[in-house]
Amino acid sequence: MEQMTITVKEMAKQLNISLPTAYELLKSDDFPKFYIGRKILIPVESLKEWLANQQNKK
Repeated sequence: MEQMTITVKEMAKQLNISLPTAYELLKSDDFPKFYIGRKILIPVESLKEWLANQQNKK
């Protein structure tokens, strides 16, 4: 089964950004994330869509 969510640390590694930068992204209202308790998870498909939308913004 394909991984449906990733952690902030995994996202930072995949996007080749620092962990503090990843946490800054989480502050954006339109950034896809949800919480399970205190754990932050990012839906993989929503992240891909968000990234595509960022590419179209100038």
